[in-house]
Amino acid sequence: MIRRWLIRCLCLLPLTLCALGWVWSELHSMGVGYVYQDTHGVACGTSLGGVWLFWERADALRSHPGGLAYSSWRPDLAGDVLPGEMAWLGFRFWHYEVATSNYRCLVVPFWFLLFLSALLLLLAWRSTRPRPWQGQGFPVELATGKEGKA
Repeated sequence: MIRRWLIRCLCLLPLTLCALGWVWSELHSMGVGYVYQDTHGVACGTSLGGVWLFWERADALRSHPGGLAYSSWRPDLAGDVLPGEMAWLGFRFWHYEVATSNYRCLVVPFWFLLFLSALLLLLAWRSTRPRPWQGQGFPVELATGKEGKA
C-alpha cells in the first residue's frame, strides 16, 4: 500500500509543478541558455503560460561570450506576431532567417503539459489500484426451487 501511494504521489508531482509554473509564468519570465562555439545557441524557459525552446545559429553571437546564462524579465503582453510564425491553441513555432543567421522557437502551452500530467496520474492510479482477490470470501450457493419453498 505504501508503494501504491508513493507511485501516485510521484505522478502527482508533475501535475502540481505544471499548475504552479502556469500561474508563475503569467507574471514572470525566465530563461536558461547556452552558447557554444560562438556560433550556436540553445535556450529554454517559460513565459506567458508556455514553455519555450529557442535555438539559433549565427556567424557570431556577440550578445554572449559563451557558456551558460540565466535571465529573468517581466513578460511582454504585446503579443507581437513574428515573421514566419505559426500559432494554434497556444502552440507556437517560428522560424526566422537573416543573411547567415537562423533562429527557431517552439512554444508548448502549460495546458497541454497539465493534460499529459493528468493522463500520467490517471494511468498510475488505475494501474496501482487494489485488485479483488480471486477465490476468497464466503462461498455463495444458489438456492434451488425446492429449497426456496417452505
